[in-house]
Amino acid sequence: GDITVSSAITTTGTGSLTLSAYRNITVSSAITLQGGSLTLRTNNSGSGTGSIAVTGNIATNGGNITMGGGTGTISAGSGYAIGNDPVNAYGIYISSVVAAAGGNIIMNGTEYSNPSTIGTQFDAGVSLYTSGNISTTGAGTIAISGNSAVTTNGYQAAVSIQGVMSVQNGDLTVTGINTGSGVFGNMNGISISGAINSTGHGRLILNGTNNSTCGATGLGIRFLSLASMTSANANILLNGTSSTAQGVSFTYDNTITLNGAADLYVTGTGVGGDIFKAAGSAGISTIIGNTSANDVIFTGNSFVSGVTEYLSINTLGAVTFQNRTVGTTVGVGSGTGTLNIADSVLSHITASNYIIGSVTSGDVT
Repeated sequence: GDITVSSAITTTGTGSLTLSAYRNITVSSAITLQGGSLTLRTNNSGSGTGSIAVTGNIATNGGNITMGGGTGTISAGSGYAIGNDPVNAYGIYISSVVAAAGGNIIMNGTEYSNPSTIGTQFDAGVSLYTSGNISTTGAGTIAISGNSAVTTNGYQAAVSIQGVMSVQNGDLTVTGINTGSGVFGNMNGISISGAINSTGHGRLILNGTNNSTCGATGLGIRFLSLASMTSANANILLNGTSSTAQGVSFTYDNTITLNGAADLYVTGTGVGGDIFKAAGSAGISTIIGNTSANDVIFTGNSFVSGVTEYLSINTLGAVTFQNRTVGTTVGVGSGTGTLNIADSVLSHITASNYIIGSVTSGDVT
């Protein structure tokens, strides 16, 4: 059956807590541990499905938090909670505070394959709603893995980040894989409209893949309006791949802020632009580097940014545009090439140095 936490659970010692359900787990009241680990396991027989919904606050005060499903060990990217409701299609849904305070956090979720809704906060393998906040401190890490393979409707993301996620000195890694075949678009690997932050030396790593057959709007990583990422001292790595549209796509009012020794690496593989600033999205998105160590490195065979709706880059470090595959030609300014860094792109960049092309580039004009 299902497990529902409808009254607060609080421990006084350092003991751990495991909730293991044949089907679904719903946490609607607070769970507070004093350094023990918390495990939420659905589909404990391994023969069916089971989702996790967390609307009550969770605090472990240093203990690990693990959410997933199946009979085996739940680790990053292994052992998934699986959605089974056409309305609440998520594998994992978070709309509250989940804080490990130094412990590690793992969440693995797969969306229900036949949702009846279109584009709600419930349509994702792992969904962090606007009121949700997932965090850890110290050396604690966060690993979020989401899958989506819906066969109807659309506007699904394998991982949807509408709330806030933050780490300190441990890495935060989000992996979203979308292989859906729905009739609409926007079947993204990762969609972001919230905030992702590192306050220390923990890297922020996003790996978004869209291998869906939904059409031209399935993106690897999609930054929606007001999405932001901030790093105090560690690198941000964005790796987006799409077989039908852009690899990494910015819309408007997106902000990435680098401080300390943080660099930004953006790698895209896509159709119609490996790295893309959506021209139909009114407004400007901004990358800011506040120190001379804050380099911005774009790797792709095409870079698209609009004239009036563009990606603005202002860093005290260097900006690099380099090819993804050997032999890709490069055009600079009025020059022509597969990787074309036009005057309209360069006019919105301020940096200490510009590096265009690489040792594996084709002709540069």
